[in-house]
Amino acid sequence: MHLRVFQAADGTLAVEVSSPRLAETEHRWLVPLVPETQAATAASRAGDAIRVRFHGEIHLAFYMLILSVPRRRDSAKKIGTVNNEDSINILNHIFDRLAYD
Repeated sequence: MHLRVFQAADGTLAVEVSSPRLAETEHRWLVPLVPETQAATAASRAGDAIRVRFHGEIHLAFYMLILSVPRRRDSAKKIGTVNNEDSINILNHIFDRLAYD
């Protein structure tokens, strides 16, 4: 499994955590992905982020900030994928926060 990474027109990055096989759904779920070098910007929520490697650099994936983006208005471009281990780690962190007993 390799989660897809998208870049918006403004340059921001996000990891898709919804299944790409569900292309017929109206929304895509995305988690913000911030380069660790911008940690000052992201430091306030670093407790809700995990470190992942993307394009040879460490990024913070903010797994608690799931954005629901309408596909018809989403102009973001796919620019790569996150490796298997980091992809599983992102999804496990989300799963651990879901309400279940």
